Amino acid sequence: MNVDYTVAALMFPAIPLLMNVYGNRFHTLSDLIRKIHDEYVWEKHIPHEWEKQLINLNGRVKLLKYTVAFASFGFLLNMLTVFALLSRQNI
Repeated sequence: MNVDYTVAALMFPAIPLLMNVYGNRFHTLSDLIRKIHDEYVWEKHIPHEWEKQLINLNGRVKLLKYTVAFASFGFLLNMLTVFALLSRQNI
């Protein structure tokens, strides 16, 4: 199988853009959590729906942390693949 290094290099712009999307989602989730917190600070009581909502948001933040970790690991593997293919062609 003859793999050109440009195949792996095409993934270079895709992975950081994907991580940017994850960052935007994290920003939106943190904004929702701050909004709930501010309502709690001003009203001094917790409605029953907020407990379920906070559990849901907490789960989404955890999943988002894992996806960012896997995306960064994938970016590292992509860099190593491009480096290995480039070094193999230079030999």
